[in-house]
Amino acid sequence: MSSSPKIRVFYSYSHKDEVYREQLEEHLAILRRTGLIHDWSDRKIVPGRDWKNDINENLLAADLILLLVSSSFIASDYCIERELSTAMSLHESGKTRVVPIFIRPTVYSGAPFSGLQGLPSDGVSISEWSNVDLGWQDVAIGLVKVLEEISEQKQRARNPERMKTIRAAMVEEVERIDSLYEKDDLPLVGGIPTGLADLDRLINGLGAEDLMVIASRPSMGKTNLSLQIAAEVVCQGLPAVVFSLKAKASDISSRMLAARAKIEFWQIDSGRLGAEDWPRLTAAIGDLIDRPLLIDDSPTLTFEELRSRCINEKTAFGRLALVVIDSLDYVEFDGGLLSRGRSLKSLARELGTTILVTVNVPRAIELRPNKRPLLGDLQSPSDLADEADHVGFLYMDSRYNPDSPDIGTVELIVAKNKRGPVGAIRLTHIAKYGAFGNYTGITPKYFADMDEL
Repeated sequence: MSSSPKIRVFYSYSHKDEVYREQLEEHLAILRRTGLIHDWSDRKIVPGRDWKNDINENLLAADLILLLVSSSFIASDYCIERELSTAMSLHESGKTRVVPIFIRPTVYSGAPFSGLQGLPSDGVSISEWSNVDLGWQDVAIGLVKVLEEISEQKQRARNPERMKTIRAAMVEEVERIDSLYEKDDLPLVGGIPTGLADLDRLINGLGAEDLMVIASRPSMGKTNLSLQIAAEVVCQGLPAVVFSLKAKASDISSRMLAARAKIEFWQIDSGRLGAEDWPRLTAAIGDLIDRPLLIDDSPTLTFEELRSRCINEKTAFGRLALVVIDSLDYVEFDGGLLSRGRSLKSLARELGTTILVTVNVPRAIELRPNKRPLLGDLQSPSDLADEADHVGFLYMDSRYNPDSPDIGTVELIVAKNKRGPVGAIRLTHIAKYGAFGNYTGITPKYFADMDEL
């Protein structure tokens, strides 16, 4: 880290907490001496200078902003309305990291920073520690991890990765294949299983850095299918984030419980459960309650806000296996529809995770004799179809044909698949639970063809 440029640190605090800022500076002294950080507080303003301008310049230039949170900080109009407002805007844009440091007990629920992981790591404020030095040591250790991440990002920006020779790329791939071949318990799929066997076999599971689209007309089950996949992922102990722009978090949890417990959604929503329902509901709650799943139910969201929150949660968890965005139609992109596919694919690569988005297809498809969506239905004016690795269309024939022989099933039409063939997968669908399952009636034709090769 010493070869990297200094990381600029800004202290945002109330002057009533001066002693705590001094203690923190003392515990970070070794980082200043080694040239890792350049820290700044308003006590460094030279007499005669415009103090507001100096504060603003150093705040905007900071790589890391430390909020020294106390009742005095919360009560300070300048700290909250000026410094915190700017700090959170920089944080959400991805330009700066913000870390709350709790120095005295206070109520801060609803504050802009309340969703950020703070220090000390156990949430006990510095003043409550019997040995204050141990509290500051915990803070310093946590900050070193943050500084290492910032330093790595700055280093990558200065020294972008060199191009890789085809030989190096092939050696890396052969080593990966060989390591899989040598395993006694070779996984059925290379990526993360979705719990839907035919889909897993077709796309080889959810791959890191994949952008996956599930599209349909309304009321075909996009949300329930994406939530079922998210539940399957987190039940494997893998972290996931669901951005629900259409429904609040309690509705999302109710949907997941209904599908997993096989209880009708209206029963859970109204509380009208039978005695036979409780054991299944209790088991479903036990399956999900402690899983690493976060739900963001903001009704509106810009892409930069979404990106910033994903990066924060990846930092907190260490990794993200899946990000679900339901629905993409509600996310605002700076470049409009023309840039959303590229932006999402770049984010999937940046995070090293699968991003699964739901999106509606236009009403015009219902004017066609065959109402099954086509890849071209996603293309104009969006680049989503071009940038996605996998595109699946949900089609429920019984929505249009009440006498359809396919009642109780849906088609998941995989129209784009970077890992293999395309075609329709049939899934069972129990509408009253919002649950999907593996269909055992027939083997999809392209799977039979593959088995014959």
